[in-house]
Amino acid sequence: MYSTIVIVGVGLLGGSLGLAIRRKHPAVRVIGVSSSAALTRAVEIGAVTEGCGYGELAGAVENADLVILCTPIHRIQGLLTVIAGHVKPGALVTDVGSTKRAICNHAAKVLPEGIHFIGGHPMAGSEKRGVDAAEPFLFQNAIYVLTPVGDVPGEVVTRFSEFIGEFGATVVLMNAEQHDRIAATV
Repeated sequence: MYSTIVIVGVGLLGGSLGLAIRRKHPAVRVIGVSSSAALTRAVEIGAVTEGCGYGELAGAVENADLVILCTPIHRIQGLLTVIAGHVKPGALVTDVGSTKRAICNHAAKVLPEGIHFIGGHPMAGSEKRGVDAAEPFLFQNAIYVLTPVGDVPGEVVTRFSEFIGEFGATVVLMNAEQHDRIAATV
């Protein structure tokens, strides 16, 4: 189990992941990194146990076992660059972006050896936005695509797949290129 999880971007998806994690694992420390208004609300509804602003991102991820990047796609690569020198060895970094190839390629380039990256794309959402729309059951019966990068050990992939499965999602493993072709077709 992951004892410290950092969710970067506590909106609909980040807030929903936080609520789902806290529902299944109430003792886990979930740190949110977002705007102050989103963090205040996320703490109030129990999606995160504590929070900090984007300026404190590097410090927030230092002790994380799992970092989940839940920002718009155009910000994910920059965030990977910012956290690359601060995430501890053995930690897992993932994202929820709807395209995978560019993000996975960037992660492979900037993350040091010993930090694992598994791209993620939950096929879930809502017409609503923000943490106030967060729902702990958002991932139930949803496909959650995972795209491991490089030589992520099988046990890391299995552990994360099982973790996501706890929220009712069906995990599908594929490479980033295959994901992007399928997503573009759909």
